[in-house]
Amino acid sequence: MPDLDSRVKQLDMLLREIAGILLDGHFDLLPAMSTRQAQLVAKLAASGLDRPGISAARIRTLESLAKRNERLLQAAIRGMHSATQRRAEVLSAHRSCQAYDREGRAVTIELHEPEIELRK
Repeated sequence: MPDLDSRVKQLDMLLREIAGILLDGHFDLLPAMSTRQAQLVAKLAASGLDRPGISAARIRTLESLAKRNERLLQAAIRGMHSATQRRAEVLSAHRSCQAYDREGRAVTIELHEPEIELRK
């Protein structure tokens, strides 16, 4: 089954390539990689993974690589979410700041753009 073995090797290499992309932060390449992965998986499914020619160990390796990529993608999403939150915090610091009044209660002080006085 050289065709089946070839497709398994291609999927293995692609999953490893996707891991590198996730680790390097080249997220713009993911849509194309996802399409290639879906095509390979569809071809493998049509070939019949349960047929002789592919070992259970090889299938476990593919599953392990796919699960690793899933964890990497989830970590990347969490990182982007954290960065988005931090950016919002930094931007809001330009509009207001937190302080305490004489009784020790937290208060928000709105910051305004400095007004420029035009003299004639």
